[in-house]
Amino acid sequence: MAEHYRRAGRPAEAARCLEAAADRAARDGDAGMAAAQYLGALRNGPSPVARDRVALKLARVALNARPGPQVPATLRQVLDQHSLGPGPSGEIRLLLGLLLRNQSGSGLEALEEIARAVPDLLVVSTGQAARALAITAIPSLKGWPVGEHRRLLAEAERLLPGVEEADLRSAVLANRATALALMGAPSAWQAVADLPGTLTGEAAARVYANLAGAANSLGHPERARAFQARAWQEVRTNHAPYLEAFVETTDVVAAFTSGRWKGLLARAERAEAQYQDVPDFHAEALLVCGLLRLHTRGQTDVARRLLERAVETTALDTGVVLTAAAAAVARIHLAAGRPSQAVQAGEGVLHHVRRTGAWVWATALVPPTVEALIRDGRPGEAHHLVTELAAGITDRDAPAARAALLTCRALLTATDGPQPGPAPSDVLYASAADAWTRLERPYEAAYVKEALGVHLLASGVPGGRTVLHEAIAAYQDIDAAWDVLRCQRELREQGQTTVRRPGALGYGDHLSPRERAVARLAALGLSNREIASELVLSHRTVEHHVARALRKLGVSSRTEIGPHLGP
Repeated sequence: MAEHYRRAGRPAEAARCLEAAADRAARDGDAGMAAAQYLGALRNGPSPVARDRVALKLARVALNARPGPQVPATLRQVLDQHSLGPGPSGEIRLLLGLLLRNQSGSGLEALEEIARAVPDLLVVSTGQAARALAITAIPSLKGWPVGEHRRLLAEAERLLPGVEEADLRSAVLANRATALALMGAPSAWQAVADLPGTLTGEAAARVYANLAGAANSLGHPERARAFQARAWQEVRTNHAPYLEAFVETTDVVAAFTSGRWKGLLARAERAEAQYQDVPDFHAEALLVCGLLRLHTRGQTDVARRLLERAVETTALDTGVVLTAAAAAVARIHLAAGRPSQAVQAGEGVLHHVRRTGAWVWATALVPPTVEALIRDGRPGEAHHLVTELAAGITDRDAPAARAALLTCRALLTATDGPQPGPAPSDVLYASAADAWTRLERPYEAAYVKEALGVHLLASGVPGGRTVLHEAIAAYQDIDAAWDVLRCQRELREQGQTTVRRPGALGYGDHLSPRERAVARLAALGLSNREIASELVLSHRTVEHHVARALRKLGVSSRTEIGPHLGP
């Protein structure tokens, strides 16, 4: 009907039909279709009254629709008409800010847009103003200092007693719980308990996905699983594309963190392809793709490109992308013997951490940076960084950050020189490894074992070789082939080679971790010389590994390797 009216030169009637179609789609839960039809109605030149009404409807459904950049542009045009009263203007500006925050990659611009909505909202609705303040209270590494977010949260809490509408009160409480959890506030879990039992559907999916991400990042694995299960439960009954992407990428990041890497690369690559229109979700998928390309396949150049794209893509990072990407690049430089470049890899992100005070999110980055500073002959700076981390998490409920602090203190013992009596480093390393194991972080636990083994070997203390082999076994459990190769190289450099007679405890017809790493790179088309440079091996060693891989896989050329390697 709308098309007939449009062709007949009657745009007002066409807009009315499109609005009716959009209303029906919104009632049916099809946010994507509703947003497209409301957008069409606005393009058909409705009257000013209809334009303002439709714009508000569009803003309300667009949050769950992944609608693309045309929606924020259209809403800005409506706001520029200055025909709206304070209530609709404030609500549209608030929702526009949320769109910019969640979907456009415009982080600080989004926060400023939401803050601009507060005065208009206060004129007509205490609840809407409190909701806007609670949204701006949610911190990020690219946002304002955490102290400013706490101030905004206090303002929202001050308004909360005057909020009578149940849905707005629920929204304020949900954002309050999210903000406190992301800050690592001890009161966060009581705030979660205070969430109303009536919170369901899209609102519940959103808050529990946020809480799952925060709990995973902070080191509360049981809470993270419970929140994620609730988010999946809600999203499966509310088919909103944005929320499905939200919950899936949160789950992908959690799977990487907990060492559940089997089949994860294919899943992360699907997410990367599907969610390119939502910057933060796309960035998280890129991050996991990069991390897995590095650790399971040893593709350092490919990994770095993916990690750089993740950093460029993320809008308002809540402690996941920037720190993990910088930490991985630092590890690449450390493995190649470039400690000064490893330090540089983390400097920009550490600036964000220092500026915002969000030390609870520095978990991934500080240990490799401390290791790099020590290896670069800058122990004083390493001690200062650890002091900053300790001060920044003093009153925070952040078990992962505390495990990172233990790891850093263990690394610092390497700078203290020989000590009489039992080595304090052994106790610190053991405590750090136990902490990571309790938090279900197998990669970090293996990293601590590796660091201890290297420290013992360098100190000439018996047992270093055994500890390093324990690290190798732990890395093998999660298919961290690149890390296995690094440990084996460390053993060789310390003269700790293992000579085996033919047939004794070998891999038989199965590829060893090193053969698999070489085979993956060969399947990608790298030459033997390029593989040798990538994995820090000799050219002859690579030749032998390629030949053994071809024989074990039963293929005659490098181009046939890929399909036989599996995930």
